[in-house]
Amino acid sequence: MDIGVDDYLRLSGEVEARNAEMRSLFDSELRRANPPWETQDFPDGKQIISAVKKYGIAGAAAMLGLSAAEVEAQVAQQPVSISRWLEDDDTATLQEYLQ
Repeated sequence: MDIGVDDYLRLSGEVEARNAEMRSLFDSELRRANPPWETQDFPDGKQIISAVKKYGIAGAAAMLGLSAAEVEAQVAQQPVSISRWLEDDDTATLQEYLQ
């Protein structure tokens, strides 16, 4: 199952990458005045991986207006660092983490 552009843009890793790229253009004063969570284009609750972590597959699907299969497909395609979840340096997919 392919994901749509809007869903792709809501993947947490993609939100983070766009935010980091935009913030790299800020001077240090502007970065200090605007924390990263205030400059991302989708708030945490609207990001797919963040929603899955907080609400599970079914809850995230309901909240985001997607089917559980669509959310599962997106999770399977999104590589994440487990350090983000477990403060470890290994990498895997969030789907592996959730199992």
